[in-house]
Amino acid sequence: MIRRGRLITCDYDISHEDVIEGRHFEDDVFVYGFHDMAPKFQIKDGGSYGIPYRALCVKNISNLFASGMLITSDHRAHMSTRNTVSCMGQGQASGTAAALCALNDYGSRELPYQTLRDELEKNGVYFESN
Repeated sequence: MIRRGRLITCDYDISHEDVIEGRHFEDDVFVYGFHDMAPKFQIKDGGSYGIPYRALCVKNISNLFASGMLITSDHRAHMSTRNTVSCMGQGQASGTAAALCALNDYGSRELPYQTLRDELEKNGVYFESN
């Protein structure tokens, strides 16, 4: 089984600290709360962390999204972001963003976050309330 392959540099690189400290971002596209290396590494207070939209936008290339095993350079963070459910959430967010960009003639970095968030929520994506 391959757990690590090529890496893509995105506008934001999710860190191990982001994961275990349960960080959320102003542009979360979903939340997740599992780590392969538990109990050694766990999300703070049994909570979740967010995957920000900018972590899916490939650095220096417009209109290209990355999802799945390749979005973080931090191996410890990767042991959470690579999991199937996390990859599904990343794929749904990337696909939704791509569709909204195509339908509304936005570039990937011009897509209003609230437009993406509203569509994701409409389609059942879970976001924790503050």
